Amino acid sequence: MDGKTPLWIASAWGRGEVVKILLERNDVTLDKPDVDGKTPLWIASYSGHEGAVKLLLLRSDVNPDRPNNEGKTPLWIASAWGRGGVVKLLLERNDVTPDKPDGDGKTPLSIASYWGHEGVAKLLLARSGVNSDKPNNDGETPLWRASCQGHEGVVRLLLARSNVNANKPNNEGKTPLWIASAWGRGGVVKLLLELNDVNPDKPNNDGETPLWRASYQGHAGVVKLLLAQKSVKPDKSNNKRETPLWCASSKGHEEVVKLLLRRNDVNRDKPRYDGKTPLRIAARNGHEGVVQLLDSVRHGAARRGFSHARPPPDGAGGVLLLSCSSRPRFSPPILNGGPSGGTSGARATAGGEARNGGKNALHRPGERGERDFGRWPGNELYYWRSDCRKRPSCFALMVFPLLFR
Repeated sequence: MDGKTPLWIASAWGRGEVVKILLERNDVTLDKPDVDGKTPLWIASYSGHEGAVKLLLLRSDVNPDRPNNEGKTPLWIASAWGRGGVVKLLLERNDVTPDKPDGDGKTPLSIASYWGHEGVAKLLLARSGVNSDKPNNDGETPLWRASCQGHEGVVRLLLARSNVNANKPNNEGKTPLWIASAWGRGGVVKLLLELNDVNPDKPNNDGETPLWRASYQGHAGVVKLLLAQKSVKPDKSNNKRETPLWCASSKGHEEVVKLLLRRNDVNRDKPRYDGKTPLRIAARNGHEGVVQLLDSVRHGAARRGFSHARPPPDGAGGVLLLSCSSRPRFSPPILNGGPSGGTSGARATAGGEARNGGKNALHRPGERGERDFGRWPGNELYYWRSDCRKRPSCFALMVFPLLFR
């Protein structure tokens, strides 16, 4: 049995006349919950049936603040679903706790803010006893949760409260500005940046600033807003020593890379903890557009492509040929010898084992094989991958000076 009485069913479906008849009987338990702890008033509040809620609230033997098994009261669930009429009825009662949290520490205001129910938030904020800055078990305040979802109306309501700390982080060190930047909520970011007490460069526990996370996610609009702040350091690394430019390059976010490269205080060659630079990680992940941006800035103009059949001009640097379908994986150069073979030519497998035999270390187009590394005469590194199964042709040939030196 699920514990649902006739009164419970009638309340759930908003059958006011049936509810009225059942309430007149002496043998009906008005506050009997189902197996989940939901009373007739709870389910009527959930469904938004104001008529049934009014009838049930008239009875003194109905507890208007009784939670279900998860700690969610009728007011909590009505707030979660934006049932403004029901919320108003419940808030008129003195025996209703307007700030009572559920098992996760989320108050009615917290859940209404998360779902963007501006009208419900107004009703709750007008009631005494509501803490507008109360965090849940994860340290997320109503402002934090509204910022996360991009609900600008609710954010404005909360920012108008004097007791709301707009710079308050959650348990992971993420501020409302941080989470809004992470999700690309440009309107909310703009609202928060207008406040004097908001730190636009405050990192989370992993050392990631709002700019870092917006760059990682590719939110160019938010990146532009943050870069306009004087206190934002555009080259600030996280705990792994990855800069905003590094992570944007690794993800292939060209617009973000362009914005960061316009700054004079961004180190375009700054590596992370393992020595990989933005250029190297962009090449490794096959982001041709980002590679061209980084290389053009580095050398003043975009590099020209070179045929695999001949070495690049003197001083041009290493050559990387990207296959059409699979992204390249780099490893340290272990071979010496020109592309024409000779006694010093060799082929290297992905595991780094060399096969000697004087064969050409550079595959011909259309020929499937393993990853090969070698050096052109003049010690410039080249890389060729020809194991593309769909098409033997390649989509790009680019030059990387000193990439592995």
